[in-house]
Amino acid sequence: MNHVYLAGPYVFLDETGYRRHVAAVTRVLEGLGLCVLAPGRATAGADPAEVARENLVMLSECEALIADLSPFRGVEPDAGTAFEVGYAASRGMIVGAYSTDHRPYAEIAEQHRLAHWDHHPFVEDHQAPVNLMLAPYMHQSLQACARHVAAQLLGHGERSGAGPVLQAASGAHR
Repeated sequence: MNHVYLAGPYVFLDETGYRRHVAAVTRVLEGLGLCVLAPGRATAGADPAEVARENLVMLSECEALIADLSPFRGVEPDAGTAFEVGYAASRGMIVGAYSTDHRPYAEIAEQHRLAHWDHHPFVEDHQAPVNLMLAPYMHQSLQACARHVAAQLLGHGERSGAGPVLQAASGAHR
């Protein structure tokens, strides 16, 4: 099967941006022998419970998830995308993620803190671009993430959700 669920805030793009993004990612993944399932665009007036149910059904039909965990509307990735990563990981699926912002999370958070709030002085500094609960799945790019997921799905690599970002930083944490 080799179905991969595409998670990320691209669902909030306009129709043209949505179609371009899905087409570009689909080309990368299909080039590696994978089949993409992508949730539809977010639309005004949609029933949140129905959208969540449809997305979780689609995600459950996949063997893997690839998520764009770039900062969205602030410091953190899109909350729905982060939920989908956790859901997929809890089901034992292959999970890969990437961000278009490669700065360490502490730097991203510090920039936001200085601009918006100062009552949370401590920010974890683990050198990954996302919160430490999402860091195990990070790769340097969509292409690297896709290659990792494809290798695991097609049986050419050790089955593990941990990407090279965590592997490089994990010595201090384990």
